[in-house]
Amino acid sequence: MTWDITGMAAVANIGASPGEIFAALCAGQESREPLRAFAPDNYRAKYAYEIDDRPEGGGDIPRRATRWLTTVVRQAVADAGLDEHLSQVPVLVGTTMREQRSLELWWRDDAEVGLEDLHFGTALKETFGASTTYTFANACSATLYALGMATDMIEAGIADTVVVAGTDAATESGFGTLDRVQNDIPDALRPFDATHMGMLMGEGAAAVVVQRAGTGNGRVHARVRGVSMNCDAHHATAPDPDGITRAVLDAYRRAGVRAQD
Repeated sequence: MTWDITGMAAVANIGASPGEIFAALCAGQESREPLRAFAPDNYRAKYAYEIDDRPEGGGDIPRRATRWLTTVVRQAVADAGLDEHLSQVPVLVGTTMREQRSLELWWRDDAEVGLEDLHFGTALKETFGASTTYTFANACSATLYALGMATDMIEAGIADTVVVAGTDAATESGFGTLDRVQNDIPDALRPFDATHMGMLMGEGAAAVVVQRAGTGNGRVHARVRGVSMNCDAHHATAPDPDGITRAVLDAYRRAGVRAQD
């Protein structure tokens, strides 16, 4: 079984659309900046990839991750040619920190934040009338888990269309955790470099519309042929290489392809 991706949207600090982000990546655009969300004094890392949408000269503001989420969901749905009312369309969200930054600002009396503001489902219901929303918090794999769940829901006949999204804003707790578990802190991200080392925190959101193959009215950007998951609890911070291999091979199997293909 295959699934069509008929709508796409994304926002990051190098662009506000998939096209802009792709062009910036291909050009090798450097976008890291000195950390702005909070004072860097307590951290070894001094840089981050933050979205510059805070008031000029002001401090951090709450609900940024939620705002990006609703923006990319709206754009992805429009790209797919669908109605913005999502009462019959499940919305699955992957995230590492959810609205943790809003909670941190509330704790310091820097923002008025209610419990309902910490749940993405609140904004999705208010903005799109979404009645079925799930949030996945599987760290860096969260949105891939959401994609796997979307394909399962379609295959099981629960829905013909599912919106899958991911969003995260920089948080002190997340930044501090990453700062502590890394032996060496890189000065920039180089994920495709043979000598790449470590991680730096970034911000952004993305969304795709996943539909049962052949049921959409618009163009098909891509097709999902196989999704596999593995959660072997091998180590607190380090994945098991064998577990990664098993997940990749299982995805190949589900897609009906071989590694050499």
